[in-house]
Amino acid sequence: MIVRAPCNSEAMDAFALILALLMLLLGALAGAAATFFSLRRNSRGLEADFDHLSSRLSEVTAQLAAADAERRLLAAQNRELGEARTQDGSVLRALAPVAEKLSAVQQQVALLERDRVEQYGQAGPAAAGSQALR
Repeated sequence: MIVRAPCNSEAMDAFALILALLMLLLGALAGAAATFFSLRRNSRGLEADFDHLSSRLSEVTAQLAAADAERRLLAAQNRELGEARTQDGSVLRALAPVAEKLSAVQQQVALLERDRVEQYGQAGPAAAGSQALR
């Protein structure tokens, strides 16, 4: 028969428990470190994306401000053109009587010119006849 030394199972159970807890703690630390480095690498990519989107947002904001300024300028020009059109209409309405009188004067001048030509035509042969008598 083989004689063995008495086994202290309580001491071994405590050692195994401490060893298991140490391994669990070591695994948790390794997992935390791996997660930290993975998230850090991902956060760098996210920071680059954020910087790119921030610069793009600045560009779009500048374009929007320029478009808004152009819209305001065009609206002001449109108002000015509307006012000028209204003013031109007022001037044309004010000048309508002058245009009518001018048209009447032109007709009168044309009538006088025609009468003058007719009278000159009649006076021309009479004058030629009186010169022939002399």
